Amino acid sequence: MAAITCKVVDTYNIGVEGVQVILDCRDRFYNHVGKLESLTDAGGKINFWYQFPASCYGSGLEPQVVDATDIPRVSLTFYPHPRLMAPHAPWVSIRADLYLPGVAGHSVVLHLEDTPRLEYTTDPVSGPISPLAVDTQALDILRTPSPFLLSPPPLTISSYESSDDDYEPTIDDEIDTETRGHKRKLDVESGQSPRARRQRTE
Repeated sequence: MAAITCKVVDTYNIGVEGVQVILDCRDRFYNHVGKLESLTDAGGKINFWYQFPASCYGSGLEPQVVDATDIPRVSLTFYPHPRLMAPHAPWVSIRADLYLPGVAGHSVVLHLEDTPRLEYTTDPVSGPISPLAVDTQALDILRTPSPFLLSPPPLTISSYESSDDDYEPTIDDEIDTETRGHKRKLDVESGQSPRARRQRTE
């Protein structure tokens, strides 16, 4: 797995916590296949990503590992808090557009200096990836609406009207049909119609 991770450090190379990072994903054919986000942890690292916007998924939020083998073209946008930047710095966000071929891991390091700079490395700057992490397999899950965003409409009696096409016979109905058919057969063999037979018996 060629996991995509990142890290944010200050001028002393110490990890910076709480930096939001947006990850836009495109496949090898330039098709947009997903948008994820995450926040740097106490060590300034990001190993796992979450579906964007994460605030909409609530308890259904699951961490994911992005595999560059399936998603070689990505864009990373860092949104550091203004207090983390140099005084009067004009940087609102810092973006990197990347093409990540190969099977090695990919890490991007943002150095929050007076003039921020980005560094690319194949070293696992964010540490080892847990084997229990979710492999997104090209983020196919992002192609369909999340069940946490779409709630099914309530089913009420007034919202549903039955029709003859929807009717399914029960076992009792089948027995009753067979009984009526057997009676008609006896009437035909005796040369009497069901109506005439009823009139004679009366």
